[in-house]
Amino acid sequence: TADGQRAGEDWYAVALPEPVSARRFVFTHGRVAKHGGWFDTRSGKPRVQVQRSPGADWDTLGTLADYPATTDTQASGVEQWDRDARFNLRIPAPVAFVAVRVIGVPACGDQPQQSHSSCTQLQAYAQ
Repeated sequence: TADGQRAGEDWYAVALPEPVSARRFVFTHGRVAKHGGWFDTRSGKPRVQVQRSPGADWDTLGTLADYPATTDTQASGVEQWDRDARFNLRIPAPVAFVAVRVIGVPACGDQPQQSHSSCTQLQAYAQ
């Protein structure tokens, strides 16, 4: 989402042609740089949301609780992440959906006029 602009939220979504069910969701982080690429967690960890039918409101299933505590300018250890760092949400029972997304506040790093986050992959598993 690195477009040189400041954003209040960034999200990564996958839409499906028909409903599927899952109870584990995995967000795989993308590139992190000195000018951003991570989520700022001061107001909360990135959330996993689903749409249960096309065009429906997004329902929050939970947060990526294992995502580290960060700010918009301090990655707090993010610099050491492998580009493929994975963060998970497991819910007690499967949920049916037609779209899933991870949403959060992007970081600016050392360039406060812009912000961005990054994602390599978003997955959902039945178990």
